[in-house]
Amino acid sequence: MSPAWLVLGEGAIKSELNGELVEGAVLAVEKFAEAHDLDPPLERKAKLIRFVYEEVISGRDFGDKELKRIFNTVM
Repeated sequence: MSPAWLVLGEGAIKSELNGELVEGAVLAVEKFAEAHDLDPPLERKAKLIRFVYEEVISGRDFGDKELKRIFNTVM
């Protein structure tokens, strides 16, 4: 089931979402925020998770320095 279809009614009903990568993106953002005592608004956190997921599926790997730069940009 496509999250965009389920929530917004847009796009195809099926999705090629990689569950392990989604989980990894959520955990990376959550752990980074917790480790650096950050509490972004839910909407920004969702955008961060989406951005990290999209970057990872395109083959990019994230380190702590890169996540901090992204957090600072989005915050």
